[in-house]
Amino acid sequence: MRATNRTRRFGTYVNGTAAGLQIAATADRNDFFNTATSLTSYGALPRVNVSRPERPIAGSPIYFGVGGEYVTLLRSTENDGVKTNDQGLSRFDVAPTLRVHPSFQTLAGCISTEIEIYRFDLNEDWRSGVRVMRRMRVNP
Repeated sequence: MRATNRTRRFGTYVNGTAAGLQIAATADRNDFFNTATSLTSYGALPRVNVSRPERPIAGSPIYFGVGGEYVTLLRSTENDGVKTNDQGLSRFDVAPTLRVHPSFQTLAGCISTEIEIYRFDLNEDWRSGVRVMRRMRVNP
C-alpha cells in the first residue's frame, strides 16, 4: 500500500484579553513530502501578538498604544531525517503608536478667521431623516 497524500498540515489559534492587553497566538506547520525520505517544512511556531489599545495620556488629547509580535518562522528541508537547508528565523517587532485627537474647537482655531467654520448639531434619530438642531459659527 502506498500513501498518496504528499502534504501534512496543522494549525491552531487562540486569543484573549488579560490585564488590559489583547493577546493572540498562532502556530502552523506545513510539510511537503518531496520523496518518501525528503520533505520541505514551512510555517510559524509560534506567532504571538500582544497589543495595548490606545489610551489617553493623563486626560490629554494625546493617545498612546503599543503592539508587538514574536515569531519563529519555519523554512527547512530534510533528507533522511537530517536538516540539509534551514532558512528559518526568529524575530521580535514592537510598534508604538502616538495619536492626537484634538477637539473640534482646537482644530477650528487653527484655521484662518477669513474662512467661516460652522458646527452643525444633528438630531439623534437620523434614520427618520436628518434634521439640523443647531448651527453655530465656531470662529469669529
